[in-house]
Formats: sequence, C-alpha cells, structure tokens
Amino acid sequence: MILEILSIFSLTKIAWHDIRTQKIRNSDLIAAGFPLVLLYWGNWLISFLNFIIYLSLYILSMRKLGAGDLKLSIICALPLSSVFQLMQAVATTWFIGGVFALFKPRTSIAFAPFMILGTYLAKFSIP
Repeated sequence: MILEILSIFSLTKIAWHDIRTQKIRNSDLIAAGFPLVLLYWGNWLISFLNFIIYLSLYILSMRKLGAGDLKLSIICALPLSSVFQLMQAVATTWFIGGVFALFKPRTSIAFAPFMILGTYLAKFSIP
C-alpha cells in the first residue's frame, strides 16, 4: 500500500512537471517506476507491449511524442493486469488527450497527465 501511494505521488509530480515544462525528468521516472516494478513485476510483458505501441507512435509522429512520454509508457502499463486493460488505457489516454487538444489547437500539450489518468481509469474500471 505504501509503495502504491509513493508511486502515485511520484506520477503526480511527473504530470505536474510535464504541464509546467513539457519535460519529464529521468529521476522522476525512476522514483515512480521503482515501487511499481517491485509491486507489478509480473506484468512486464504488458508493459513491454505498451512500450512497443508508443515506440510505433513515436516513430510515426516523427518524434512529436516526447522521449519522456515513451519512457513513461513503460511505467504506466505496469499496474495493468491484462491486454484488455492496456487497450482500454491507451484508448482512454488518446481520447482524453484528443478532446483536450481540440480546445488548445496548434500548440503542443503535456501528454504525461493523460497517460497517467488513462492508465488509472482503465485499472480501476476493468477488473
């Protein structure tokens, strides 16, 4: 329970820093990822699949998606326990991010908050 709270605090810090600077620090990724790896190591394959999805998007978008977002994709998928939850998280992330982008056109947006929100909405809405 304490590790989960610590990781949520660290993910919140990542989201806040990304909103302010559009950068995700590696030290914050390590602080968020370490407790999640300890808790959810068994979900490494789902995490790897999420990384492949975001790596494809990173390449197709010609690096419009940040490298920090790519690294965050590994950490965000650790709490997910099934491929169905992963697909729900990715769809929710892109839907919420897309709706937000409609109201803020022609500017770059911080994507980490949407990734984190989409992950936890999928985790708690699908058993």
